[in-house]
Amino acid sequence: MDSPSRAPFSPTHKDGGIYHKMKYYDKLSTVHPELSFKVPAHVFNPAMFLFSSANKQKSWMTIFSIWNTMIGSTVFTMPWGVEQSGLIMAIIQIILIGTIAWYTCYLTAKYCKQENEDDVVNLVGKMWGKRGQQLTLIMSCSVLVGATMAFNVLMNSSFFNILKGLGKWISGHEISSCDDCWGDFSGRYTPFILMGLLIVVLNFKEKSTYIRLNSGGIFFVFAILIFLLSVGFRALIINTFTTKHESINSDDKKCDDDWNCLKHNNKVQISLFENNFFMLSGILTLSFFLHNCIAIIMKNNEHQEKNNRDLILGYVAAGGSYMGIAVIGYFGFKGNGFPQKDITQNALDMFSPTNPLAFIVRIILFTQMFTVYPMVLYFVRTQFFGFFYGTDYPSKKHIFAMSILCSSLTTIVASVYPNVGLIVGFVGAFCGLYFVYVIPVCLHIHFTKPKNVNDHSPNPSVMRVANTEEEMLVSRKSQQSLAKWKIDSALHCLLIVFGLAVVLFQFLKT
Repeated sequence: MDSPSRAPFSPTHKDGGIYHKMKYYDKLSTVHPELSFKVPAHVFNPAMFLFSSANKQKSWMTIFSIWNTMIGSTVFTMPWGVEQSGLIMAIIQIILIGTIAWYTCYLTAKYCKQENEDDVVNLVGKMWGKRGQQLTLIMSCSVLVGATMAFNVLMNSSFFNILKGLGKWISGHEISSCDDCWGDFSGRYTPFILMGLLIVVLNFKEKSTYIRLNSGGIFFVFAILIFLLSVGFRALIINTFTTKHESINSDDKKCDDDWNCLKHNNKVQISLFENNFFMLSGILTLSFFLHNCIAIIMKNNEHQEKNNRDLILGYVAAGGSYMGIAVIGYFGFKGNGFPQKDITQNALDMFSPTNPLAFIVRIILFTQMFTVYPMVLYFVRTQFFGFFYGTDYPSKKHIFAMSILCSSLTTIVASVYPNVGLIVGFVGAFCGLYFVYVIPVCLHIHFTKPKNVNDHSPNPSVMRVANTEEEMLVSRKSQQSLAKWKIDSALHCLLIVFGLAVVLFQFLKT
């Protein structure tokens, strides 16, 4: 007989606090396990046990969700990261950090499924208790707020250049004499204009409103990817690249600062290895970050037995996209005749405000950032208020206060420190250390620990000699299991050491 297709039960305020009653009984059974508390039958709603496959998704949708969740604002910082790292070192880092991120994400998804948890915050609570749960919640909110700082910088850069382009076309004059000075209208002031608009959209109550705002998100992502790849392929067609430093012939110098010049240039120098390679490490850690939402994505997969395969394919797709954007984008912004000597942290800033193609892409990027920004902060308020107040909308005052706090923080960063590459690198390194390196390893060590690990060195006063061959065999297997666990734990701790190195290297710049 076919399975019922009714929607599963979801407790609301009309259900008499069923959810909170169940949590209460669960808490009692945890605090006093010897009493064997059981949830009374009258507390349950039969609808909770109806199976539904309505929200399940095919494998290809799961893979696409993984890819789409990872591909974001870091794409515009990739060419700059490759220049800091060198081409060969960049390729090595993309493969290495992508592989590590996949493995630790696999560990997170594995133990969330094993413990039947949809949220890594609750899973950490089982391991480290209430304080660990609170710390994980704070770190989860921090990485999201850090991402919105990068969104605000990109949004502001696009907004200011759109204004400059329109001003030049309409009046024939520049609206500002500089881009980042305080003595004239510049990109230092436009973040405060945007802040007023953002506060409005941050106070919407329903999640459906933010979902509708992001309905065109995938179109924006594809448009940006096509643009970056097109810039790269154009450079590969009209330039010849070399690793040697050579002077440009006089006939070719006019193409050195003119995007519209299509004359072949065979003197474009690229670097294979650079001392600042660690700048890209932080960017990549954030780029491959999926760990705080992987449990939900994989739980909705229709074929649970294919979760591991789909996770691998999702990371391969994201890694391939980042590889193409980073490498081809690096060639594009090194060899297309831009006036800047070095690639800027936001690659789009290489184009003049009046470049028609860049103007269109800036509108696309601004629209994407303006819709993603409130969605991400909605997740922050949902996590924060849901944990401390039991609801994601305690009152209008609470929501307004959080909106002011978060938008003020990101606005100040966008105005005072608009270095999106360094922001992404630091956020990725610090928050990635916790979610990508520390938490998955600690979960693995905790849930693979042998049950008798605490009994391997008994008190001498209660020691006794094994009386039977069977006891000796059990004891030997126990010691072997403990030894394997220690070796496995030590090897996994090397991932934490690697994450710490990524953080420390962010402070070193030659």
